[in-house]
Amino acid sequence: MIKFNNVAEVGPAYAYLVTDQQSVIVAVSTSDSFNFAELPEGIYQVWGLAYSGKLNAAPGVHPIRVPLADGCFSLSGNSLIVRRTSPLGGTISLPDGSDFLAICPESNQPKAIQVEGRGGQGGQEVFLLSDSNNVVVESSLSGRFALDSLPKGRYLVRTLIYNGDLLAAAGMDMDTAKLATSCYSLSTNAVSLLVESPMRVP
Repeated sequence: MIKFNNVAEVGPAYAYLVTDQQSVIVAVSTSDSFNFAELPEGIYQVWGLAYSGKLNAAPGVHPIRVPLADGCFSLSGNSLIVRRTSPLGGTISLPDGSDFLAICPESNQPKAIQVEGRGGQGGQEVFLLSDSNNVVVESSLSGRFALDSLPKGRYLVRTLIYNGDLLAAAGMDMDTAKLATSCYSLSTNAVSLLVESPMRVP
């Protein structure tokens, strides 16, 4: 959902026109916002239209070739460009390129791991650590996770590329829960962790 703001003086009525790359109207909004999730991927322009009388602007109409209202009307001198893309989750790995790590409490292994996302695009990035039931344990913006408090078991770390607000939180089932308020995509693979017993910090 994108909210618009008109800073100029307007006439008796005002609408926003969304056009495609061929300058054909694909949507008309008489409110100050529009949900672009309803449209296919592509590049769109948003124009402001001040008008009086009946609004003729409608999907399929070319705004230059057809009167946009049966009274006076004026199209904004500029437009807002919106690029509608779907998020891509990319891939994820440990810094050495591997995607598996076994944790042995008695060893001198670090008590934290760092993961890296590659190829993700089209949104904000967060990393999710889940247990063997695919329930979120915690999230990280940096890709770093402390391991000293994890109980014995198997875990997965994935990249989440999302738009809107993040909903993913500890305790959520990743198979059934909505992870963001808008479009999102998980990485095509995961980093697998095997914790063989609870970690203890010396």
